[in-house]
Amino acid sequence: MFPHQIHQLWKLLDETQAGFLQQLDDSSLVLWLTQQIGEQQSLSREESRIMQDYIQNRIPLIRQVF
Repeated sequence: MFPHQIHQLWKLLDETQAGFLQQLDDSSLVLWLTQQIGEQQSLSREESRIMQDYIQNRIPLIRQVF
């Protein structure tokens, strides 16, 4: 995963209403975030998997911050 993808993810989280994020269960949140990043830039299947793993491993942090 590239630094600009990480930045893009955290920017997306920052710009999204916390209430919406809190409504999603963990797997839906991972899927929604990956889809949103994929719409902003083309992700290969491997990049998408890496992005999903990255998000999944940070769910507790995401939940705590947002």
